[in-house]
Amino acid sequence: MSTQTNTTISKEVGVETPFLTTPKDKTVQLSLSKHHGSSYGRVNDPAPESIEMANKLLQKNHDDYHMSQSAAVKPKMFPCFTKEYRKSQYDAIDPCLPALSAAGKNIVITGGGSGIGAATALGFAQAGAASVSIIGRRGNMLESTRSNIESLVPGAHVHTYVSDVTDKDQMGAAFKAIHDRVGKMHFLISNAGYKPTVPPTSSAIKDLDVEEWWRCFQVNIKGSFLASQAFLRYKSDKAVVLYVTTALSHFTGFPNNSAYSSSKAGAVRVFSTLQAEHSELRVICLHPGVVNVGGKVSGAKQAGLADDVSLSVGTMVWLASPEADFLKGKYIWANWDVTELKARAKEIAESDLFTMKLGGWPFDSKAT
Repeated sequence: MSTQTNTTISKEVGVETPFLTTPKDKTVQLSLSKHHGSSYGRVNDPAPESIEMANKLLQKNHDDYHMSQSAAVKPKMFPCFTKEYRKSQYDAIDPCLPALSAAGKNIVITGGGSGIGAATALGFAQAGAASVSIIGRRGNMLESTRSNIESLVPGAHVHTYVSDVTDKDQMGAAFKAIHDRVGKMHFLISNAGYKPTVPPTSSAIKDLDVEEWWRCFQVNIKGSFLASQAFLRYKSDKAVVLYVTTALSHFTGFPNNSAYSSSKAGAVRVFSTLQAEHSELRVICLHPGVVNVGGKVSGAKQAGLADDVSLSVGTMVWLASPEADFLKGKYIWANWDVTELKARAKEIAESDLFTMKLGGWPFDSKAT
């Protein structure tokens, strides 16, 4: 069952692309977005220009992941809070686990027509969500994702809404339409994101086009704000809000990412404020791993850093479950093992672990 509500007409044409195969060989055709990505988080590449080219990207994410695990490329990883550094979905975050069931829950995903958002929509359908509403700018990509998910998960209810996340009226109309159809919303995934197009020379501050630079802030901060504001009008009690960010938002001194890292960091602050203002919510920021949602990701692949998109999906389904209640107000990486996190739940919940702040402040007696 589906519906599509048009709040704007997009002139951009997407390409239907075979994209996701989970470790259990559940295959779905999803669409790739031109501006969904980052070097550390979602990897940005131009969308394919033809179906022939798109078909060459079949299981690209899995190819990159498995290449990074091969003997020829020794896997590398970032510093990790848990002993286990995860790079693909594992048993504890399987969307089909009864403990992670989303039965009776209405899910809303911005940036849901492609990449991580589309893959996550499938994950929540597999988890038995009452409805999955996906919002994006490209109607054909949304509809392709809806059709594929409903063909793979009999009985799934996926609804599509064409809307620009930076437009207040369009977002308001989309969320009202969702509420009118499915009722109260239980889980918002603020996934829509933008990274400036890299100029011929570099993405350094001196080279970036100011309009491209500012567009990043409009989508990543204003878009997240508008989605959150609209969600608050129709949320259920004890709703969950998840922001898909990037590790670049907390890396320091990382060159050539002024717009992307700064805007993502700013959005993290928006969501920490949302948590402070609404104690009834569970707000969590997530670095989804280094996931290819476009064409080439040679840098991550060759460095052994590529993660499987199933890791992002499973982690988000887990974060929506009661098991993750101790992460309220926190910022985590999908690569961290959730079983190990649960074993330290009290420590995490009662400390400032996994929060963004100024290192060394407040100062202790030894620092002054």
